[in-house]
Amino acid sequence: MLLSQIIQPTKATWQQDSSPSGEVMHLLFDSRRLAVSGSSLFVALKSERNDGHKYIPELYKKGVRYFLVEELPEEKGLEEAHFLKV
Repeated sequence: MLLSQIIQPTKATWQQDSSPSGEVMHLLFDSRRLAVSGSSLFVALKSERNDGHKYIPELYKKGVRYFLVEELPEEKGLEEAHFLKV
């Protein structure tokens, strides 16, 4: 799926000046199940017991660059990350 195809159904907006082009081959909901980093989009889910946003820095270090989030992370050092905010 192209990154541009994710925007309409999620009603998300890119948080950078320009939207990246590329393809997502893997949707990742559980940070422990990362198999392929370069073509993964991590969906940061919040629940009563956990908040997926706290795993963004760890996944970034492992090579994930695309994230679907409710809130932008405050951590520094995520310069190459691309965030879709819903």
